Amino acid sequence: MANGAPGRWEEWEGRRRAQQQWEALRSEKMERLLKELGQGAHLYKVKSSTKLLQRQFFLDTKNMVLYYKGSRRKGRNTDISISKIREVREGEKDFSKKLNGVDKRMCFGLVLGGSHKVMYLMASRQEVRDMWVRGLRYAVQMDHLAEQRNEVDKYPFE
Repeated sequence: MANGAPGRWEEWEGRRRAQQQWEALRSEKMERLLKELGQGAHLYKVKSSTKLLQRQFFLDTKNMVLYYKGSRRKGRNTDISISKIREVREGEKDFSKKLNGVDKRMCFGLVLGGSHKVMYLMASRQEVRDMWVRGLRYAVQMDHLAEQRNEVDKYPFE
């Protein structure tokens, strides 16, 4: 194109590559992991080393939401959109004072939104923590890729 705008072929090729990346991410192994996270697990919200709140966490991949049950506050929003998660950190790589006095190998943090607020969670076993870290990172990656696909779809053909 003379004006430097992408032509139909380049746009189609871009969509095709995005689709291939999307399909490569959705492996059978990861699908099983996401299904397991959808069934839920008991995790602790870490408020401080002495204040751990046990909650039942679930990953809803259809609506791309992480949510939990067990809050005693009425009307409390317990849904966290996957698109709001900026990063999933392993506990031993985080230096927050909130994690002092707890086993960091069992913890992970979710960096949320533009304010970069961090929600710390702790599992009962390191295998459970690793499963949630892997699954949430995958869900975040899937969500970002879906957003990119939607951005490509916004541009009209010439």
